[in-house]
Amino acid sequence: LVALTVFALLSAMVYGGQMAVLNAKQATDKQALHLKQLQSAMLMFERDIEQHVLRPVRDDFGDSQPPMLSADFGEFRLILSRAGWQNPLALPRSTLQRVAYGLEDEKLLRYSWPMLDRAQGSEPYKVVLLGQVPNLKLRDLDQDREWQEQWPPRSSDNEPMVVMPLAVELTLELEEWGSFRRLIPTAGGGVSMQQSATTEETL
Repeated sequence: LVALTVFALLSAMVYGGQMAVLNAKQATDKQALHLKQLQSAMLMFERDIEQHVLRPVRDDFGDSQPPMLSADFGEFRLILSRAGWQNPLALPRSTLQRVAYGLEDEKLLRYSWPMLDRAQGSEPYKVVLLGQVPNLKLRDLDQDREWQEQWPPRSSDNEPMVVMPLAVELTLELEEWGSFRRLIPTAGGGVSMQQSATTEETL
């Protein structure tokens, strides 16, 4: 009886320790996966911003749209024209691309269209970049080095200015890690990486 009691206690202790190790590994794997997704999403976002070009487009209704649009509301929080769309099959299309970022059911999505000037009924291709994102906020650094809550800014005659921001600041609210901030200079924006590093990210 004593031997059985000791064996039962040892078995319970070993089982408890094993379960603790497995639970810790599961939590670590989950965090590692989320971090990998965050890094991939930021890499995609950075590439789009850094390759932004001043190419206006026409929307589904034929109305002219600026090269970049950003706001804190609506389906698309950021829309821009970018260069560098790879074409390894040499298809008859441009290397410029219209892309957008937005939130849907607390998921960060990237949208892209097969052409810059869209026809009616054109549907974007959607990719989920990151989950558990309750909020997304964008700010743009203008030529006077002042932050704008939406883009493009307005000129003195209240017309939108077709200019490129110096940099774009992205702030994500993450359920697990809190606030994450990244500052990305645009192509030819004039903001050095040393300047951007001062407020590059907060986690």
